[in-house]
Amino acid sequence: MTVPVDGDRPGRRLARIGLIVVANLALLLVGLVILELGFGSWFSDDHLDALNILRGREILFEASKLYPGGGKVHYVRDRYGLRGGVDDPRRVDLLTLGGSTTDQRYLPLEATFQAVLERAAAADGRPLVVTNAGMDGHSTIGHLAALELWLPRIPGLAPRAVLALIGINDINADSRVRSAFDRSLEGSAWRDRVRLHSGLWRLGRNLHGLWQARLGGMDLGHGQPMEAAVAWVELADAEGADAFAARHRAHLEAYRERVGRLVDGVRAMGAEAILVTQKTADFRLVDGRLLGRRLADGRLTAGNQAWIRAIAAATMAVCHEKGAICVDMALELDLHDGDYYDLLHTTPAGSRKIGEYLYARIKDRIFP
Repeated sequence: MTVPVDGDRPGRRLARIGLIVVANLALLLVGLVILELGFGSWFSDDHLDALNILRGREILFEASKLYPGGGKVHYVRDRYGLRGGVDDPRRVDLLTLGGSTTDQRYLPLEATFQAVLERAAAADGRPLVVTNAGMDGHSTIGHLAALELWLPRIPGLAPRAVLALIGINDINADSRVRSAFDRSLEGSAWRDRVRLHSGLWRLGRNLHGLWQARLGGMDLGHGQPMEAAVAWVELADAEGADAFAARHRAHLEAYRERVGRLVDGVRAMGAEAILVTQKTADFRLVDGRLLGRRLADGRLTAGNQAWIRAIAAATMAVCHEKGAICVDMALELDLHDGDYYDLLHTTPAGSRKIGEYLYARIKDRIFP
């Protein structure tokens, strides 16, 4: 019979395994702490990291596969987080808010609708300085936070008008995020401080948001392939806009409340609010008829048209109630296939149409 030495006893082996596990967990914890301290904002009252605001950064994006003529795009955010090449915030006349369709990070600065609008104003003898505060992924929740946490910190920024291109990102927006921002400003629960300052939580939130968007049928990433339409055909509106809005009343009411707060926040800056609706590339509204895309295999698709129409109607309803400048671009501007490089985002040609359209719609309201 062989007598085991002390080092071979099962208890000792388990102890060694336990020590190895504890040591690895400790290393993992130290690594997470280092990442958190590096990417979080625990030692600052600056909340811009929580809003994903880039400042003083230049990023090189590759757009060659997105649209004809696309190449390397030098995407620059100034020290205040704005895109637009304005050297002094006091010179800004018009500021734009929105998500990725406002940011347009895969378009050169001169091809964005803001630059087109600015050139149209100059050609009309009405110089207008436009800057871009659009951020990928921002919904009205992010816009409200920006009005409270970001834009007031920019010295001298006092635009005569703020144009908000809104709607699409709010299809899957969760109003609980907004209330967390509000509570955290009041120094409430520790979890709300984490939401404002934690880099790891911010990463998880962004990944969760993208996943929720996919589950909701809205892929908010750039360059997602879209099958080409062989024809546009009229679709039967089986449920109807009113019935759809009634079925999603709570979601739409929360959105309406945020839009109302957005108008109030813009006016608190001393600016006029301009609300602009938006749509996607997979449906059209022509003379009151709903048109969808017929694909090569015979399928008909109109994507999330019911949601987008309901959100747009809610936007315009609040806009008129508040007496703001209302631009129903989703209904009025017909963009074509070549104007998009994916379901949501416009090519330089599409952004040119948007910029020229917006200038024509707002010029007589923002100039004395």
